[in-house]
Amino acid sequence: RVLKAGTDEPLKKVGLVLRSVGGEQRSQSTSTDAAGRFVLKDVEPGRYTLWADRNGYVSQAYGQRGSERSGTTLTLAAGQTLTDITFRLIPAAVIAGRVFDEDGESVAGAFVQVMRYRFHEGKRDLLPAGMGDRTSDLGEYRIFGLAPGQYFVSATPARGWGGSGGTFVQEAGGKSEESYPPVYYPGTNDPARATPVELHAGEVESAIDISLMPARAVRVRGRVFNAITGQPGRGMQVHVRARGSTLFGFQGRSTFVDDAQGAFEIVGVVPGSYTLEAGWWSEGKEYSVRVPLEVGTSDIDGVNMVLTPGARILGRIRVEGDQQVALS
Repeated sequence: RVLKAGTDEPLKKVGLVLRSVGGEQRSQSTSTDAAGRFVLKDVEPGRYTLWADRNGYVSQAYGQRGSERSGTTLTLAAGQTLTDITFRLIPAAVIAGRVFDEDGESVAGAFVQVMRYRFHEGKRDLLPAGMGDRTSDLGEYRIFGLAPGQYFVSATPARGWGGSGGTFVQEAGGKSEESYPPVYYPGTNDPARATPVELHAGEVESAIDISLMPARAVRVRGRVFNAITGQPGRGMQVHVRARGSTLFGFQGRSTFVDDAQGAFEIVGVVPGSYTLEAGWWSEGKEYSVRVPLEVGTSDIDGVNMVLTPGARILGRIRVEGDQQVALS
């Protein structure tokens, strides 16, 4: 059965999807009746995950705990009947609001993203949660289907949008520009200073408004050299990320190195602490370089990046029962 969390009210028209795990991909689907009941028949033996989804509720895998996206794997043998599968779906929350420019005018086409702190590649980082939304002609957005918890909201103007001043406004002398970086609610370009929005089950936060503000931006120029081949790094990509972040976006601008001498230029970087990164793969091995970068109000020239082989770390992980698992 599928019930509403907290009240155990039966939920009608909930979609159930059974998906195979590994091997040949198989799936079956059905929906609940007025009593919240469902049945899936003639299931091939194997391992499966079971998902429940209904408009207005948080999608859930059977056996899912908290904010985890994975649930329990069901192992079905030939002739087996599995009963007493119960879902309790949580009413979804909503974040809505408007996006304005520095003059208080509505911004159409801005991309609004909700994020949560999670561990990614060993670091605690802000990662997207939910689908995001683009603002209407009135600057309005609405992001639904959210589980209870803390969220951070950012707004980024559409590509080519420049507000009242243009996307890039060149100053006399050509040393700095004006750009519109993402703004994090309630009004900062620094995600570390953003204010979280606390959501409860079924709650609608409808006044999370964000104003885009122009920020002074500069250009970063340099060269990348491949120490493995002894040649300039033509054909690579160079990324600039906010220091300590694994996310792309405005603070994660990148450029493709098309110059025969490995020269690159990245535009529109606002003041802050960054890491310049470039990478190259060969025969299953990664070669990379990371250069710390402090950006102020002037263009940066002459950054040299030299790709070198990565290190290999060997160790052991001890698990329950004093077993040991090799790590490489």
